[in-house]
Amino acid sequence: MTTVSTSLVARPITLEQLAALSDEIAALARAGVPIDRGLAELAHEMPGRLGKMAGEIGQRLAEGRPLEQVVAELGSSLPPAYCSVIAAGVRSGRLSAAVEGISQTARRIGQLRNAIYLSLLYPLVVLLLTWLLAMLVLAKLGPVFARMLVEFDVTGPWIVDAYDAAQRHVAWIGPLVPLAFGAWLAWAWYRAGRLAAGLELHPLLSFGAVRTLGRMQRASRLAALADLLALLVENSVPLPEAVELASTAVGSPAIATGGTELAERMRRGETVESVTGFPSLVAWALTCGQSQPRLLRSLARIADVYREEASRRSAWLAAYVPLFLVIFVCGGFVFCYALMTLGPWIFLMKRLALPY
Repeated sequence: MTTVSTSLVARPITLEQLAALSDEIAALARAGVPIDRGLAELAHEMPGRLGKMAGEIGQRLAEGRPLEQVVAELGSSLPPAYCSVIAAGVRSGRLSAAVEGISQTARRIGQLRNAIYLSLLYPLVVLLLTWLLAMLVLAKLGPVFARMLVEFDVTGPWIVDAYDAAQRHVAWIGPLVPLAFGAWLAWAWYRAGRLAAGLELHPLLSFGAVRTLGRMQRASRLAALADLLALLVENSVPLPEAVELASTAVGSPAIATGGTELAERMRRGETVESVTGFPSLVAWALTCGQSQPRLLRSLARIADVYREEASRRSAWLAAYVPLFLVIFVCGGFVFCYALMTLGPWIFLMKRLALPY
């Protein structure tokens, strides 16, 4: 028995790759074209990891394996609920609708993520330029300013020692700080694009808006939870299994724990009013005995409500976090830079204006 290439299961698929793969599978299923042949063509047209994954899936389908088994063999490279949605879509004969829903969810998350990160571009450029200019002043002009201040008896000799120490260390501190910050941003961007890992849009990127960011993250998770539940229920996945799969796929330990508890209680036929960690509105919709069409409408409306909340808070963050950065953080850096460059001249002019 052959195994899946290690490179395909080593890391989760990105949001963009997940949407592209889902779109391709949905288009092939809708057109009635054999999926193995279409994915093989995609592997030739699209380079990189997505092409390799499409080629691997197409090859295994050509060997006669069912699609849901092939997707399951890819392991951690795909979201936990993806295999179940594929299996349910195949079982119900609505594969295109199932994967189109996944594609739409992935694109919505990706668009929200990109909007936030792009809004931070301008303040980050200002911070970088200010930092570089400040390091130049410390390395070249600072020691000269310090000796001038001592020569004109404006301050004591301690300032010379301070600037000399800064000059000795600026050679490695100067590039190290922006490189470390850039590496952290790249890591955050990388993690934010890994839907299969259950990671959210802006890890650790609060910048003074912790409460709004936390609420936006929770709203995004709950919208994704309702979307996944609707997909699974629509494709005839048993309700307890759908709850367990969807709750573990949204990246929240609290929701995953609550969803597992809710699923167990539903299997035992217990009356469920609320479960710790699981959203009460979603729990109520699942346990109030609605028919499948009404349940799907309820979940769709719940997803819309949470998505609107996430979009509203995202717009607030996109508008006010860069403004906060520009005014306070960038303004603070620029003020310190102005003190470093203009401060010595101001003190010298005041000292020269005094009578001897």
